[in-house]
Amino acid sequence: MWPLLHPQLTDVFLPCPKQKFIDGVRDLSSNKLDKAVEHFSEAVAAASRELEGAGADIPNNIELAALSKGALGYVQALTGQTESAIKLYAEVLPLWQKIHGEKSAKLTSVYNDIAVLTELSGAPQAAFDNLKAYQSILIEASGADSMDALAYVPAFF
Repeated sequence: MWPLLHPQLTDVFLPCPKQKFIDGVRDLSSNKLDKAVEHFSEAVAAASRELEGAGADIPNNIELAALSKGALGYVQALTGQTESAIKLYAEVLPLWQKIHGEKSAKLTSVYNDIAVLTELSGAPQAAFDNLKAYQSILIEASGADSMDALAYVPAFF
């Protein structure tokens, strides 16, 4: 019997990470940050369970874990919990690297978010150094003429 058919049984089942993530997005868009943290935290826990064992190499599981951790980190940044947000983004990066490769231009937004949070935490030089290192990775992967590689050190530095 599925929990959707018998709501009285839903407390027996573990929460679906996708639904918790969606609930968190709805809360965030309604500016209910406390509820968003709650739902994204539940999504992270559920997605982490999905990554255990055989599920560790399933791209959808990896992506949902990365999205959930990134969303929770985003809300933490909004609420001034910069250090916690940086730690979550540091966990997000290897998940995206597992899907896209370590030298993918698709990682640009994650590197940028980490740099912004690092700068907000009071370490602008470390943020700049991290972005320069990522720029070197992009140049190596894409070639010196890559617009992603050459243009991506934000102006706020």
